[in-house]
Formats: sequence, structure tokens, C-alpha cells
Amino acid sequence: MLFFSLCGTAGAETHIAGDISKISFDRSASPYVVDRDITVPAGTTATINQGCALLFNQFCGIQVQGCLKVLGTSSDPVVFSSINDVEVNPASRQLANPFDWNGILLARESKGSVLQNFALRYSVYGIKAQTEDLAIQNGLFRQNGQFHFTINEKIQYVQDNIPFSYGMATIESPQPAGANSGKMPAATGKKKGADASSGKGKRMLRIGGLGVGIGGVTIGTGLLIPAAIVYGNLQKNINDWNAARLKATSDPELKAIDSIYRSKADKNAANYNGLLISGIILESLGALGLIGFGISFAF
Repeated sequence: MLFFSLCGTAGAETHIAGDISKISFDRSASPYVVDRDITVPAGTTATINQGCALLFNQFCGIQVQGCLKVLGTSSDPVVFSSINDVEVNPASRQLANPFDWNGILLARESKGSVLQNFALRYSVYGIKAQTEDLAIQNGLFRQNGQFHFTINEKIQYVQDNIPFSYGMATIESPQPAGANSGKMPAATGKKKGADASSGKGKRMLRIGGLGVGIGGVTIGTGLLIPAAIVYGNLQKNINDWNAARLKATSDPELKAIDSIYRSKADKNAANYNGLLISGIILESLGALGLIGFGISFAF
């Protein structure tokens, strides 16, 4: 179900929900307020043009089975954010927080989605791709609750407020057919000493796997503990910020409060994401090391 209407407030505001493949997104109707999940059905394409901002109410997100084209520019990006984001919606009396809205889900059947020059913030999971057939160019992620970007449940390393790109080389310059398909030269080495080399390889795998496993799990867990502490500080900072804004009586006072608290919130969010991602990556490496250690006994 699709509906959209204009509100006669101080600025244009377009409410949307459901299938967006037939909407002509234009900055003159921005911001677009998402009241319920918006979708791009299989076999359709939705194009969001430069300068558009999509503000999501709680529990809302984008579900893409077809193709999503986000065509922002470096000077006029597309914004995906919370309805409470005062940078896009100054009338909001509540501050945006991580987990405010769901994020963008690209389903397995989605093909050829391209997102360029955009900002995505305050969601649960940022972009969750169940397909590798997509491209991102100059995406700016900030204060998303779980992760910024995952592909098939694998976390991609993305830092707050640093432009991120993925997959453009593969999509724009596909490898010529038959490239790197030549046969490898036949092995000419003698079999003598092969068993000894194999035994040495197993020992190296066991030692290396055990070392990586213990080190990765230990250090990764050590990073997750301060990540939890920093997250608590972030929530306290945001709660204090909200409380201060509610007491404000004028726009200049609101701006002063935002200036004081925003830098602290951004710093805590960056520290939290860095510690969390690093801890998860190290624990994953540790798990792989322990798996390698176990496998070495099977041969």
C-alpha cells in the first residue's frame, strides 16, 4: 500500500509508506517522512535523487527485493535518518538516538542496487545486504546501533563519519571473461620428504591456530568490556542532552546546547563502534584459529 501527502507546514513534508517504485523523489518535496515500512518490490526500481532526505519513524525501514538507486552528489547528498534528527528536522523536540529506525535491507533477490553520496544514521543495522550484488560510493555512516554495513551477516569495517565505498570496481569494471583461467603448471617436485613436510605443516597449523585462537578471544573480549562502558556513557550523554533540550526556551539556547553535547556524543559513538567492531573481529579471528587447531587433528 502506498500513500503520500503534503503537509502545509513551514517546509514541504511528504509522508510515504509501502511501494516507492513509482514515486519521483525530488528535493522540492523533501523531507519524506516514512510512516510505515517502504518497499521496492522484485522487478521494480526506485530512484532517490540528490538532495532528498528520508526521515523514518520508529520501527520503520526500507525493504528492497528489486533495485534501489540512490543518486546523491558530493555537494547534495541523500540523507536517511531518524524523524528526531534535528539536523534535518529542526522542529523535533527529541534528540535522535541509535536504534531509532530499522535500516535498509537488501534481500537475496535484489540485483544491481547502487547507493552513492549519502548519509545514513541513527538506525538499528545501517545497510543489511543479503546479496553481494550492490555498490556503495561515498556512504557516510554515523551512530547506527548494531553495525553500519553487513553482507550475508558478515560485518564490514566502516568507521563513523569517514566516506565508505564498496563494490564499485567490480560493477563498473567487470573482469574480462576467461581472465585468470589458465592452467597452473604441473608439479615437478619429487615425493621424497613429502610426509615429513606434511607433519611439519600440521604442527605449524596447530601452534598457529592455538596462538591466534587464544589471543583473539582474549583480546576481543577485553575490548568488548570497555565497549559496554562507553555505550553506557553514550546513553547517559544522550539522556542529558535530551533533558537539556527540553528545558530550553529559545532557538539560540537550543543551538548552544546542541553544540555542547553533540561533540561528546559523536566521540563516544565513534569510540563505541571502534571498540565493538574491533572486539568482534578479533573474537572471530580467535574462533577461526581454534577451528584450525581442531581441524589439524583430523588429518
